[in-house]
Amino acid sequence: MKYSVKKYITVLITVALYALLFVFSGKVKLQAENAVTLCTKIIVPSVFPVLTLSNTLLLYGFPNAFQKILVIPAKHIFGLYDRSAVSVLFALTGGYPVGVKNARAMYEKNLISKSEAERLALVFVCPGLSFTLSVSGAFFGSAAAGATLFFSCTAAAVSLGFAMRLLYGTEKSSLTTVPELPFRQALITSAEKSFNSVLSICSYIILFASMSAILGEILPDKIAFAVNPLLEVTSGIQSAAQKGNIVFAAFLCGFGGFSVIIQLMSDIKALDISVVKFVAFRFITGVLSAVYELLTVSLLNLAFPTADIYRYELYTNSFSGSAMLISMTILLILSVMQTNGKSVRSD
Repeated sequence: MKYSVKKYITVLITVALYALLFVFSGKVKLQAENAVTLCTKIIVPSVFPVLTLSNTLLLYGFPNAFQKILVIPAKHIFGLYDRSAVSVLFALTGGYPVGVKNARAMYEKNLISKSEAERLALVFVCPGLSFTLSVSGAFFGSAAAGATLFFSCTAAAVSLGFAMRLLYGTEKSSLTTVPELPFRQALITSAEKSFNSVLSICSYIILFASMSAILGEILPDKIAFAVNPLLEVTSGIQSAAQKGNIVFAAFLCGFGGFSVIIQLMSDIKALDISVVKFVAFRFITGVLSAVYELLTVSLLNLAFPTADIYRYELYTNSFSGSAMLISMTILLILSVMQTNGKSVRSD
């Protein structure tokens, strides 16, 4: 078997990184531990409930109940119809993986067209409420900082979605009924898939945190400061907060980092979207987010001080994540009660 030059280069780089893991094991271990803490305290409590509940609502029939209402703003702003509007709602509030993964799931179930799925995946890759308020707010030590970042990223996605409508027009309407599952089955299915998705997200966060530690040791400080934030968004926002630069943090939130891009690679390929095109849209979204953030802090005369320490404890108990957990618990209890009631009546 003949190996290409690209194959040899890839192997050599991988071996070199493997060796550097041992050379800088102390730094790598510290960054990996920070990443694990981030995942257990922020990512899992924030993303898993949102992803699970959004998928549950999708399978249980939420689109059937609200698609005719949501289609009104979605049609005029984004040029989208029906269940695409539901996916936009989940993407704007749920966080990075939710929008793209919902778009892929709906496309594979033939619920939306390929062009609709592509538009959703390119435009609506948003940090969501939990990430901006819990993670970004904690880094800057201010709930207001998280709120402005959420507004800026949402405004960027809405603006880009409106631009796509002007460029490519409005998708054709196809009001149909989505097949529904019983709530308990929908919840179990969604929980299993969401757990795998969140586990994948956390693995990439830990991997890229370790990579950042290595690059920080072998690259000059200025280059490392420019490169590392682009690799993993949470580490990047932490660096931006340490410099008191919320505009750069907004760019990173909109861009998402290469960690997020790689996490979504399988979904992007499933939708036949060019990686270069996807990265370009992420960069455009990042720039728009930074512009909106600059305008927001300037108009409102906001100033956020430099954050010298990493403060998980400020917003670890995410309101949105807690609300999702409580809601899921109540819905599960109601589902079990409903099932037991049917069993009693059948007896």
